[in-house]
Amino acid sequence: MQPQQPRKRTNPFLVVAVVLGGVVALCLGIGVVGSLLSDDEAPPVAATQQATPQTPTDPSKLDEAGNFACTDFAKGYKAAQTRQARADLADTVNKWASSSETDRIADAASKLGRTAESSTDAWTLAADSFAVACTDAGWSADTAE
Repeated sequence: MQPQQPRKRTNPFLVVAVVLGGVVALCLGIGVVGSLLSDDEAPPVAATQQATPQTPTDPSKLDEAGNFACTDFAKGYKAAQTRQARADLADTVNKWASSSETDRIADAASKLGRTAESSTDAWTLAADSFAVACTDAGWSADTAE
């Protein structure tokens, strides 16, 4: 019988760092999505307003199409619980986002569309990414049209 090799121990500091990093990322994602949620009973912006072509002088700042996309996303996110509802929301958001020249808005909206019928985890990550793109560009529920 051969002697047993001692088990390698996982560095407890590494475990704590990974767990804390995950908790921070989750809290940030929830906070961003939560800040985008507003009165979900209001009709989508796309149904009530028309965007005029507008190119921001600074692509890191939110243009009108990006603002409409972010606002529609915020109003519809909470209700988008099924794959079909997520696909419908992604379509609405992409109608505006595809014409936005604001950094990351069109790309993040495209990811929403690709993950709408995927797992809830994939959708949530794409939704968090879109929400961050909106807030980074200056969108907030207080200034939503």
